Amino acid sequence: MGAFCSGGSEDLRVISNAIDAQINKDRKKKSVKILLLGTGESGKSTLAKQAKIIHDTGFTPDERDSIVRTIISNVMEGILTLVSLVKREGVRSSFKPETLEEMDFFANNVTSETNLSNTVIQATTTIWADPAVKDYLQKNLSKFKASDSLRYYLDNWEGISKPDYSPTLRDILLARTRSTGITEYRFQEANVSYLFVDVGGQRSERKKWIHCFQDVSAIIFCVALSEYDQVLEEDKFTNRMEEAYNLFKEMLIWFSNTRFIIVFTKEDLFREKISRVDLKTCFPSYTDGCDFEKARAFIEDHFKKACKSDKLNVYTINTTDTERVRSILKEVKPLLIDASVGYDSCPNSPK
Repeated sequence: MGAFCSGGSEDLRVISNAIDAQINKDRKKKSVKILLLGTGESGKSTLAKQAKIIHDTGFTPDERDSIVRTIISNVMEGILTLVSLVKREGVRSSFKPETLEEMDFFANNVTSETNLSNTVIQATTTIWADPAVKDYLQKNLSKFKASDSLRYYLDNWEGISKPDYSPTLRDILLARTRSTGITEYRFQEANVSYLFVDVGGQRSERKKWIHCFQDVSAIIFCVALSEYDQVLEEDKFTNRMEEAYNLFKEMLIWFSNTRFIIVFTKEDLFREKISRVDLKTCFPSYTDGCDFEKARAFIEDHFKKACKSDKLNVYTINTTDTERVRSILKEVKPLLIDASVGYDSCPNSPK
């Protein structure tokens, strides 16, 4: 009996050593797959751009040319939204006659895909030079798509509209393109291969997500803090923060054993907005007024309560802050590597 027990113990040691050896081997040759999820305009594509900037050589000339076209399209779309809102709300009398003239020109001759001409450049310059336009945009930020980048681009329109314009890093990060399909970005660091998978966040794009669900090491879920008083572009009535929360809960069901990293984005816009718009507009139970820290903590706690797992990390950032993103990526990499050892290769299907 003693010999049997001794042999059994020896067998267990052999098995244990073999498991340890395999784990060490896995750690030396790692493949980490990170799924970037969130609703439309949550900042996840900007986060993917940051990963590319931090770990790669940046953007090719062709990519930069495409970004320039996107930036100009963002400006055209923003002006067209302004023109439409002014007409719908009947506030034309607030603006200068020359501003109204150029607004009419936009309404009749410009689309989001219009190429720049001297006439379009001058019309845009004239519209933005009217203080009443700046004031109107400031008071109606929630009605504009990507209002943060629109204000920035219009403030820098003189340089952007030049033929030899070359976008800065900030210009690139603020460029807004609707994510469609699946975009993958890979980079190698030491003995670890990372794969970031960015998928479109709009409702119409989410049916494609399931194709990315296999072999996921971790999920970075982006939530735009500043969108608590805004509605979805898709249906014009669903609150964006509520949509993000419900989507987060659904993903927790799909990936019950997976490491989650919540990244609350657009901190700078949230800080500015919360001074004017009470969080109660989204959360009736919130009672601490227009206080940035208390409002941020309330939202963070709201999402944390939905997750029963200890595999959760939370960060608040401006996705255009490259050094802050670099710091967070450095901090979470060990978590991502550890998660990849036992990734949830077969996620749960919601019941």
